[in-house]
Amino acid sequence: MNIEVSKPTQQVIEQALLSGRFSTAEAFLEAAAQAFAARESRVSDEEDRTAFERFNDLGAIGCCEGPTDLSTNPKHMDGFGR
Repeated sequence: MNIEVSKPTQQVIEQALLSGRFSTAEAFLEAAAQAFAARESRVSDEEDRTAFERFNDLGAIGCCEGPTDLSTNPKHMDGFGR
C-alpha cells in the first residue's frame, strides 16, 4: 500500500527513524496504528464506566468524613418524598 502524507507527518516519520526505535517507516506507522487502536479501545471502555467507578479511580469515594449512609438513620429521612 502506498500512502501520501503531509510534510509535517513525513518529518515525524523521519525523526522516528533517526531515533533508532524504528527500522522502517512501515514499522513506525504500524506502531502508530496500534497505539491509536489501543487508545480508541480505552475511550470506548471509559464511556461504559459508571460515575461511581470514575470517582473511585480518582480516590474521591470515601475521602471525606461523615455518615456512611444517610438512609440508615430515620432522622435523616424525615420529610423525604413529600
